[in-house]
Amino acid sequence: MKRFFRQMPFCVAVSVMTLWVTANQAQVLDLVPSDALVVFRIKNLTEVNDKAAALAKQWGLVEMAPQAADPLGALLESGGITKGVDRNADAAIVLTNGDLDGAQPPLLILVPVTDYAAFIGNFADAKKDGEMDVFTMTVKGEKDKEATYAMNWGKYAAIAPTKELLAKKPDGFKPTGVAAKELAGKDAVTIVNFLVLGPKLDKLLKDKKETILGEVEKNFTKDEKTAKYAPLIKAVVMQGLAMGEEFLADSTSATLSFNLNKEGIATSILADFKGDSYLGKSFAAIKGTDAPMLAGLPDAKYLFFGGGTTAGDEGAKMLADLLKPIEAQLATSGDELKPIVKMLESVKQLMAVNKGQVIGLIAPTGALGASSLIQSVTITKGDAKVLVAGQQQMLEAQQQLMALIPNQPQTKTVFTPNAKTIDGISFTQFTTEITGNEGTAAQAKQMMTMMYGPAGATGYNAVLDDQHLLTVLGLDDAMIGTAIKAAKENNDSLSKQPNVQMVTRNLPATRLGVFYFDLGQFVTTGTNYAKMMGMPIPVNIKPDLAPIGIAIGTDGPAVREDIFIPADLIEAMVTTTIQLKMMGGGQGKPGGL
Repeated sequence: MKRFFRQMPFCVAVSVMTLWVTANQAQVLDLVPSDALVVFRIKNLTEVNDKAAALAKQWGLVEMAPQAADPLGALLESGGITKGVDRNADAAIVLTNGDLDGAQPPLLILVPVTDYAAFIGNFADAKKDGEMDVFTMTVKGEKDKEATYAMNWGKYAAIAPTKELLAKKPDGFKPTGVAAKELAGKDAVTIVNFLVLGPKLDKLLKDKKETILGEVEKNFTKDEKTAKYAPLIKAVVMQGLAMGEEFLADSTSATLSFNLNKEGIATSILADFKGDSYLGKSFAAIKGTDAPMLAGLPDAKYLFFGGGTTAGDEGAKMLADLLKPIEAQLATSGDELKPIVKMLESVKQLMAVNKGQVIGLIAPTGALGASSLIQSVTITKGDAKVLVAGQQQMLEAQQQLMALIPNQPQTKTVFTPNAKTIDGISFTQFTTEITGNEGTAAQAKQMMTMMYGPAGATGYNAVLDDQHLLTVLGLDDAMIGTAIKAAKENNDSLSKQPNVQMVTRNLPATRLGVFYFDLGQFVTTGTNYAKMMGMPIPVNIKPDLAPIGIAIGTDGPAVREDIFIPADLIEAMVTTTIQLKMMGGGQGKPGGL
């Protein structure tokens, strides 16, 4: 049995591909202990098994791994289970509130059955042990050496590595808040029950607190150069530990969920907090928006693009609360730490006036060393003059802060007002240089030239109007002119692209920020530069693939992140992987990647 449960990550990974919505979701949760630490609930097996198989065929996985044509069947067959399973019901894997350090993990598996006796009949050595059945599992064709116990709990076979876990039928797991919503609408959901796990982890954290702080003080005070920073570092670590304690005290659950559809795979990660707690009230007060977030970017091929709004007054308050004990320590520190004070002041100043931002990282095409690989456009909304001053102050503070770090290349940022005028807009130039001529500084300079071209890390910013600041990096004058025009016209062509629209509708409509990573464009750009360097990679990837989408937001007293991976992108990546494998001498035979 021990060996079987060591295989659980593999089983879970295959099971995730066999999930979908069904009306009998409550049945399996009725058999889960109310104090369970972690619950992985799987919905109707057959419906999603069919969907997973269809996607696997579309992606070309079936030819490489035939078992992908029926992942549920492959999973059951690997365990020698051919009879008695109800493939039209839910299943669950539960980490119970047991001894986590014991010889056997306190796992409970709930398998839906049409006929419990037929299910037990899958195991030739099964025998009765009171009301329980005991047998050995088959894992990848081999018999486990440990005993497995099972009981008939109505429409489910309850399976566990010890008798004690089956001695009493559970009282039912009743999730609340966003966890309940995720269970109602998602194919597969993993719930971490912090109402039970939180106090356990909090005790562990408190028990280790003095040891952690002692190690920090020991490591920083043994060197004369770093001893003066020890009180500040200790204050930062203490605040980090306090944040951990607050998270554990305020949280109710964390969930990880998956959804399959013909357009791709959607994943959601949420942390839910008590409504009357500090974190719960804070996140509930932060409101997202359904307004477009990409307006202002010029038309171009992007590796990454996105936009967002700010967390408003509540976000500023949370930041102030976070920094308060660190600032108190800084107030008693010497002048050498003033750059940190200056940087924190800049952060708060920028956050106070920032009303949102849109950013795009353009795919480069120029030769290495001749043009910048980093080409970006950023439009920041808010009091533009304050934003300019705050950005400059932050860069200067970063420069001074780097000077405090021994044996590291130092940087110098030079600002040149009115360095150029394009389409009537005056730009301030900022250039960051690596100072010094030997050792790591020389290597850093060489890397900077490769990344940013002969002009180095040079960028420009300009006040377009009272409420818009344009910042560009690595762009030529023609592209800067295009960026000015797009920003002034509030160009929103990116949001209207069909692929972007498809990804967006698979993300929450209300969010604080949404970002897109064009993996297809990244691969295309990488292969183009490999060719320039004399290392051609004969990979032909489908053009204009949909990007990966990421949304960040709140949901009442919960904070969430949603990710959508398009099906066509996965298909293209599988095809590319096959091409690369064949280049490396792989045969691409069925049976595995």
